[in-house]
Amino acid sequence: MITLYYTADYELFMGCNHLSPQQALLEPTADLLEQCEQWQIPLTLFADVACLWRFRQWGEHDFVELAEGQLQQAVATGHDVQLHLHPHWLVAERQGKGFHFPANAYALATMATDEKECARHIHALVQQGVDYLQALLRPVKAHYRCTAFRAGGYRLDPRRELLLSILSDHGLQVDSSIIPGYRQAGVDFSQEPTHPGWVMGPMFEVPIAAATFTPWQARRLGWRGAWREAMAIFLQHPSRQRGEAWPLQAVDATVPAWKRAYWHFHSRINRTFAHLAMGEDPWVMRKVLQHFLQGTDWKETDCHVAIIGHPKAMFSSHLTALVQFHRWSLDDYGPHIRLATLGELAAQRVKG
Repeated sequence: MITLYYTADYELFMGCNHLSPQQALLEPTADLLEQCEQWQIPLTLFADVACLWRFRQWGEHDFVELAEGQLQQAVATGHDVQLHLHPHWLVAERQGKGFHFPANAYALATMATDEKECARHIHALVQQGVDYLQALLRPVKAHYRCTAFRAGGYRLDPRRELLLSILSDHGLQVDSSIIPGYRQAGVDFSQEPTHPGWVMGPMFEVPIAAATFTPWQARRLGWRGAWREAMAIFLQHPSRQRGEAWPLQAVDATVPAWKRAYWHFHSRINRTFAHLAMGEDPWVMRKVLQHFLQGTDWKETDCHVAIIGHPKAMFSSHLTALVQFHRWSLDDYGPHIRLATLGELAAQRVKG
């Protein structure tokens, strides 16, 4: 039996946001939730709680209250909210529309060089996050528990054992940070198991599905997305970008748009690695899931797989693709696939 977990990171852009927080996060999340409710898809939102705390300190009370209301409404209508931590928000400062913070603050495991001091920071932050979510969400769901986690930027390392132990101490049962085979931006998951779900220390890992294709397969699958992204660069389409990731990448104004588009197209079309994300091409999403489940007896064994989305970067085309992927998944796996939230998985594990 395949259990598929639709998940989305509820967060703003870390580099800068071109729109208001409401436009960058709340509006696209509302669109995603509406689509999920229409198709009876239970969604797990991983809430970047430290961002909300920092924005409250900056006096952005309207945004924070609206975000908290959206999270409460999501839980009240059958979705789930779990813990996502980007600790850099605790020390971030505004710079125009962007943010500045020391690089070591980006990951939980590098907040301090001394391991004992780092452990104290992690303990305090995880406890604060758990308490915050439970106080926020229990008024709308009395038995709500914060039991699942996704690391900011997927950065479980370099002190993974320490982090997992602390998470477990605070009642968290499930992690969904690992993309098997993923290597980028300070993350190396190239040696992780590639099967769908495993026990990792005191926690259970629900991986984000991923696949490595042959160059021919990658070009065949990726040319539509590569062309679409290249055209957006060439046309300098501002409506397709609500913000920018961290670290900010300066655009060389001396390089013409057509050349940047050409470079991006060739880089993108030759990318052989892909993970199961809420993108604009449902065919790619379908193939990633099929590839990830190859060699697994998914009719007879329990398979736990996550798909990830980022509402801040999603538009109507992403929602259309998501619905098509959902319909294909039900067709492909029939009675052998079910949908659940990560909170439901954690509750099952507690019951044994």
